[in-house]
This record gives sequence, structure tokens and C-alpha cells, in this order.
Amino acid sequence: YSPDEIIVKEQDVGDTLYIIKWGTVSIVKHVADAGTIALATLSQGEFFGDMAVFDAEVRSASVVAKSQCLLLRINGDDLKEVIVDNPRIAIELLRIFVKRLRSANATIETLSRKDHKEAGES
Repeated sequence: YSPDEIIVKEQDVGDTLYIIKWGTVSIVKHVADAGTIALATLSQGEFFGDMAVFDAEVRSASVVAKSQCLLLRINGDDLKEVIVDNPRIAIELLRIFVKRLRSANATIETLSRKDHKEAGES
């Protein structure tokens, strides 16, 4: 993928996990009244697309190449077969999911404090 190229688009149906072989991507989300906000930057060895693979919902965010990127694509059904054959992969995925959830919780807490502070100033 080339810089600024959209790799996956928010609200599209997805069933593929992407692993970054090299390069950097930005996870972005459109928020009403705030425009597009960057949620995360991922680079070599990291992955995205896991949520749509496991919950069969639409993509929760868009992913845009920040630099020239080479990505590996794994179909959701293939990924699930690999996990069944290699349960340690599931444990590693869970570790990463929990880390991301903790980060999201911290962001929510920070935003909540900011909103409460601004509301108190009005």
C-alpha cells in the first residue's frame, strides 16, 4: 500500500486480519462533531482487522497507510483453523486484546475527565 491509501474502511464488512510486514498504518475513526480522529499507529509485526474477524460485525474504524506498507492478509476462517490447531496463538491474541482494551479504557477516562472539567467551566 502507498502512503495515504485506505486499506480498510469504517463500516465495511470485513473478514480478514492484516499483519504489518513493514511500514506504518494509522487507525482512524470518524466522530460526529469532531471529524476524523487517530486512534492508534501500528507498525511492523502488529496487526489489525481482528475485531471484524471474531465478531462478524462491520469494521469499527478505517485504516490508512502512513508510509509504504507491505501487509499479510489472513482470511478469518483460516485464522480460526490456525487457532484451533495452535491454542497458544489464542492466548497471545487475548493478551493483545486486553492491552488494547486497557488503552481504550484509559483514553475514555481521560476524555471523560476533560468533558467533566469543561462542563464545570460553563
